[in-house]
Amino acid sequence: YSLGICYWYDITDGEPEFAMSNGDVFQIGHTYRFKAKISLYGDTVLAAKEDISVALNGIDADSYTWTISEYSQIYENMVICFEFECKEETQGDVLLGDINGDGEVNAKDSNLLKQMLSGSIEFPAGSRENLAADINGDGEISAKDSNLIKQIISGL
Repeated sequence: YSLGICYWYDITDGEPEFAMSNGDVFQIGHTYRFKAKISLYGDTVLAAKEDISVALNGIDADSYTWTISEYSQIYENMVICFEFECKEETQGDVLLGDINGDGEVNAKDSNLLKQMLSGSIEFPAGSRENLAADINGDGEISAKDSNLIKQIISGL
C-alpha cells in the first residue's frame, strides 16, 4: 500500500473548514482527527472492511478510535480516520523529581531541572516533565524544587 495525502484536524468545535498547518500545536482538552488516504497496490484486495486493523504506535489503543470513512467497492482505496482527545497527564502518574521519566530520581533529573530553571530547555505546560519538576506542588518550577530534588537524591 502507499500512504497518500494526510491531514490533522482540530474537531473540538465541530468540523473545521481547514486542516491544521505547519506550526499548529496540539492543545490539552481538544479533540483531533487524523485523516489519511491509503492506496493498495496491484492485486491487493481486501474481502471486507472488517478485515482491516489499524494501530498507532506509541498510543494506547483505548485512547483513540478509528474508522474507514470512504472506500472503493473492492477496497483498492480507502480513507482512514483516527480521533483522539489530547489530555493532560495527572500528577498521580508521575514520580515527583523523575523529570526524564526513567523511574529514578537522580543527578540526570537534577541537571534537567537546572536547565529548566535557566530557560535552556522547555517542556509544554502540563507535560509529565513539568509535573515531575514541580516537586513541592505549588504550580511553579523554582529554586524550591531544585533544593527538594537535591534532598531526594541525597536521601534526606
